[in-house]
Amino acid sequence: MKMKQMQRLGLTGLSFLLVLMFMTNCGTKEMESTDPYQFQEEEFEAVPDIPDVADPEPEVVEPEIGDVVTSPGTSSVIDDLGNVNGESEIDPATQGNLDDIAAFSNNLSADFKAKAENLSEEDINAIFDSGNELSSEYGELLSALENISPGLLSLLPKINYSDDYAAMNTEISFPEEGQLRVTMPDDATLRTENVYGPCTEAALKAYDKKIDKLKKQRDKAIEKAQKNYERRLDEAEDRYDSRSDMLDEKYEEKLATVKLTVLALYGVAEQVSSFNPELGAVLKYFTIIYGVYARQQVDTWYSEGKLLLKYKFTEEKLAALEARDECIQEILEEYDKCVDKANEVLKDALAACHDQGAGN
Repeated sequence: MKMKQMQRLGLTGLSFLLVLMFMTNCGTKEMESTDPYQFQEEEFEAVPDIPDVADPEPEVVEPEIGDVVTSPGTSSVIDDLGNVNGESEIDPATQGNLDDIAAFSNNLSADFKAKAENLSEEDINAIFDSGNELSSEYGELLSALENISPGLLSLLPKINYSDDYAAMNTEISFPEEGQLRVTMPDDATLRTENVYGPCTEAALKAYDKKIDKLKKQRDKAIEKAQKNYERRLDEAEDRYDSRSDMLDEKYEEKLATVKLTVLALYGVAEQVSSFNPELGAVLKYFTIIYGVYARQQVDTWYSEGKLLLKYKFTEEKLAALEARDECIQEILEEYDKCVDKANEVLKDALAACHDQGAGN
C-alpha cells in the first residue's frame, strides 16, 4: 500500500516537473521572440499622416466679345427714303443727314465718285468677302474716314466693347516651360548616421519608416495636384478653341448682317435716282462709305476679339498654375508639420535610449 502511494507521489512530482519545464521553456522562447525595442516604432504612431489638401477648381468666366451694332439713324434714312416718291417727301432729319454725306463726299476724288455712281451688287459682295482684305482702292476713303464729322459718324456702325477688353490693359504672360517644374525642398529631418546601440538603431529605423511613408504621401498628393493642373490646361485650350470657332462664326454672321444694310442702302439709292439722280449719287457715296467703314469695324472687332480670347486663355492657364502651386505649397506645409512631429518623437526616443544606458 505504501509502495503504491509512493509511486503515485513520484509520478505526480514528475508530471509537475515536466509541466514546469515546459512552461519555462515556452516563456523563454516568447521572451526571445519579443523585440525589446518594439516600443520605439509604436511611439511614431503618434505622428499623423498628411491630410487631404483641397484643390478647388478655378472659376471660369466666359468672355464677352462685344458686338458691332448698326446705327438707328441709318435705319431711319432707309425707312424714310424707301417710302418717298419725291424730294419734298424727305424728312428734314433725313435731309440733314444727306447734307452731311454730301459735304463729306465733296472732299473725295473723282475716281471715288465715279466708282460709287457705277456701284453694283458685285462690288458690295466683294467688300464683304471674308476671304479677301479690303481693296487698296479704298485707301483714300479709309484715310478720309479718320477725320469724319460726329454727325456722319453717328450714322455708321460702331463697336461696342465689353468690360473684358479693359482688363487687356494689364500685361500678362505665361512662364516658360522650364519654370513650371515642381522643385522639391530639402527634407528637414533629423536623420543621423551615428548609431550607438540597438535602442538607438530601433528608434532611427522606426523614424526612417515613418518619414518614408510621409514622403510617399507627399509625392502622391503632389502628383495629383500636377495631374489636375495638366487637365485644367487641356480644358483651357479646349475652351479657347471652342471660343475661337464661335468668334469665326460670329464674324461671318456680322459681315452678312451689315451687308444687308448696305444692300438696303443701295436699293434706296437706285430708287431715289429715279426722281433725283444727284441725290441718288449722294446715297451711293454713302453706300460705299457705310460698307467700307462697316467692313473695317467688323475686321477690327474680330481682331480685338481674337486678342481677348488669347488673353483669357493666358489668364485661365495662369489660374491653373496658381491653383497648382497653392495646393503644392499647402501639401509641403502639411508635410513639414508631420516631419516636425516625427522629429519631436525621435528626440524623445533617443533620450529614452540614453536614459537606458548610452543607448544599449
